[in-house]
Amino acid sequence: MSAPIEIRRFRKRYKNATVEHGRLTFEGRITFLLGDNGSGKTTLLKAMAGLIHFEGTISGCENAVYIPEIPALPEGLRVKSYLHLLGEISGYEKARLEGLLGRFHLKKKRDVLLKDLSKGMRQKVNLVQGLLLPRSVYLIDEPASGLDAETKAALSRFIAESDARFVCATHSPETFASLNGQCVRL
Repeated sequence: MSAPIEIRRFRKRYKNATVEHGRLTFEGRITFLLGDNGSGKTTLLKAMAGLIHFEGTISGCENAVYIPEIPALPEGLRVKSYLHLLGEISGYEKARLEGLLGRFHLKKKRDVLLKDLSKGMRQKVNLVQGLLLPRSVYLIDEPASGLDAETKAALSRFIAESDARFVCATHSPETFASLNGQCVRL
């Protein structure tokens, strides 16, 4: 296992609130961030991915990707076109994409416009786009949101079989209890 993810003297100021954490250490391969709404789970994930400015230091998150809770998908593209476009821009392996489409039961939806997908199907596309490239750290915001039981189980299996590190912000860690991840309450 690689070095732990360490967060020190973290502070992110917003107009009406400030998120602060003195020191957090994520030692395991799988960590669940728990906390009330507004406790800073999403803020912390975005900072770990390098998507927002903050005060303090974060180490151990090199080569990380952030997978948001609410996907921003271009509505005019079809599932296949969108994922292939992302993959070609990023240099993906086609076999990995095919495997993810199968794992998350999206093969029959390849030719559907993204705007015509249900919330759960959009969430599946969101997961696939985030997992498309092999990374050392995956930062997933509310990974179970909008997913059916079968897809939650498929995601749990993917996480269990992967060598990567996962940090997931969630209100429902029991969904992934079989993974025996470290729970950190913010």
